[in-house]
Amino acid sequence: MNRRTAMMGGLALLAACLAGCVGSGGPTGPSAGHVSTFAAFGGDTIPCGEPETVVLWAGQNFEAGSVTVSITGRVLCIDIETADGWVLTETHVAVATSLDSIPQTGSGNPKIGKFLFQAEHDPAVASYTYCTDPLEYLYEAGDVFIAVHAAVQRLDESGNVVQEETAWADGLPFPGNNWATYFTYTVDECFGGEECALTVIFPNGGEELCIDFPAVIAWDFTGESPEYVRIELLREGTVCSAIADSVANTGSFEWIVQGCGGHEDGYEVRITELGCGAVDVSDGPFRIVICGSGE
Repeated sequence: MNRRTAMMGGLALLAACLAGCVGSGGPTGPSAGHVSTFAAFGGDTIPCGEPETVVLWAGQNFEAGSVTVSITGRVLCIDIETADGWVLTETHVAVATSLDSIPQTGSGNPKIGKFLFQAEHDPAVASYTYCTDPLEYLYEAGDVFIAVHAAVQRLDESGNVVQEETAWADGLPFPGNNWATYFTYTVDECFGGEECALTVIFPNGGEELCIDFPAVIAWDFTGESPEYVRIELLREGTVCSAIADSVANTGSFEWIVQGCGGHEDGYEVRITELGCGAVDVSDGPFRIVICGSGE
């Protein structure tokens, strides 16, 4: 079977989950004006964690594979692996700083359609990996709450489907009346971070940008080894578009302005330095409007 990998949230918000799959009730981005020098991680420390593996249960009773969570190079990855003829046709992953932040019904059953990260797999795949920056969810060491749901099939030696089930990563039960489960993963702090700072200069609040016209996003960076930055468009505190997944940290980037869903208000830019992890958000919201032809 094919192996697919999606980078999201942190290093890149790519194939499996572009900004459009951000669900209500999920984690939100940092508050406006936040400047990170990893102060909450000790100034010269970075997020880290030991790999942790749990069973992927199909239909409660069938061991269909495993889910492994790990942090490498400041990036948290959730690797869903099947075994014994099982394959994935859908995956849904929630990552949050509290159980209440995972989308649920009023009775406590998880709403997988609102999970922050999700993908359909056609054709089915034997494994799938989601990766994200843990600083998207917390600015200090602590636990993240993770729920992994999958739709799985078991194939015979000829590739025919002989069984279909719902699967969950092993863990604690949700408050509702089904068998859905979640687990926690501890993000620690390790020495090795490079002290740095990044400040958004433009747009920084109050501007009015024109759709389809170029605008130069600008920022200031202090640190020894500038590398690359990720630039994201936020609306009302939540990522709605990835402007650039990884571009040189030169202090500016020309962007052909596009909004999200036709909305005009409530936009901010978030820039993350991918080498040392410094991040900043526009100090206030700006507008994106139709001004005429950008030709």
